[in-house]
Amino acid sequence: MNKVSIVMATYKPNLEYFKKQLSSLNKQEYSNLELIICDDSADEILFREIETIVKANVTAFKVNIVKNKQNLGSNKTFERLTSLATGEYIAYCDQDDIWESYKIKKLVEELERTHSIVCYSDLAVINEEDEVISNSFKKFSKRLNHIHGERVYHYFLRRNSITGCTMLVNTEIAKKSIPFPSYDEYVHDHWLALYSSCYGRVAYVEEPLIKYRIHSNNQIGAKVLFNIDRKHEYLTNKLYVERKKVETLKRHSLSNENKDIEYGIKCFETFVRERIEFFEDLSFKTLFKFLRHLPFDPILITFEFLVRVLPNFLSHKLIQKAKS
Repeated sequence: MNKVSIVMATYKPNLEYFKKQLSSLNKQEYSNLELIICDDSADEILFREIETIVKANVTAFKVNIVKNKQNLGSNKTFERLTSLATGEYIAYCDQDDIWESYKIKKLVEELERTHSIVCYSDLAVINEEDEVISNSFKKFSKRLNHIHGERVYHYFLRRNSITGCTMLVNTEIAKKSIPFPSYDEYVHDHWLALYSSCYGRVAYVEEPLIKYRIHSNNQIGAKVLFNIDRKHEYLTNKLYVERKKVETLKRHSLSNENKDIEYGIKCFETFVRERIEFFEDLSFKTLFKFLRHLPFDPILITFEFLVRVLPNFLSHKLIQKAKS
């Protein structure tokens, strides 16, 4: 039985949520586990409290608890955790969810059955009182499409369908993906999904295997168009960030000499550049180039067209509508 390293990043956790998460980890039916926790709170007193809570709530398998000397953020904390993992597989874990007891068992079985690099599942959504808001994240997040199979890296170049806390990854590939990009370029789960998809198959378990908690302090949660309210902010905080993603992809040896992946990155670069040009300089030429991408992503291109051409007060209302 291959060992699974559960890696958890903590940052000033709600201690009641934290205890429930730890309890759910302790009840996992898969027996060959280790838990590695890295606290990013940069608070010695809180760290000692976290240590005490972990020792009281996790007794079924080995636990290793470390802390960052200063706050590094989630990407760099999960990067450190990835480097510390000793199992054949890594399961990424948030501090405030609740895992089903069979989560690891089902993910390992599906990953090994399909000979995949990464496996993930659907999830149920709960609120602050543990009440189920939705029994499927696909119903909760309307544009979400749970992508899986062979050669699906073209999808992951642009967007992510894998929530990190549902993910089980081949450790060797996860370690190869280090260093992780900065958080504003690729969140760790998106980066791992993309990187893994370039090396092999992505597997999926349709059943929700965790209860994912949405609350006011979620780092990501259900936020859409974060830090974007106006037309100019869409350009600077969305499209310019996508341009940074392209540069990140070109710096990393992501293609692994695969011409199809190289072509995908070039297509993504063109897709980003021509949308930026349309926002920076509205003309018939930039409009023509922009509209060529309509068949590729009709919802996004229609939305961006309206944001760009509508008066500022109407584009602001449209963005607010999308966010709600």
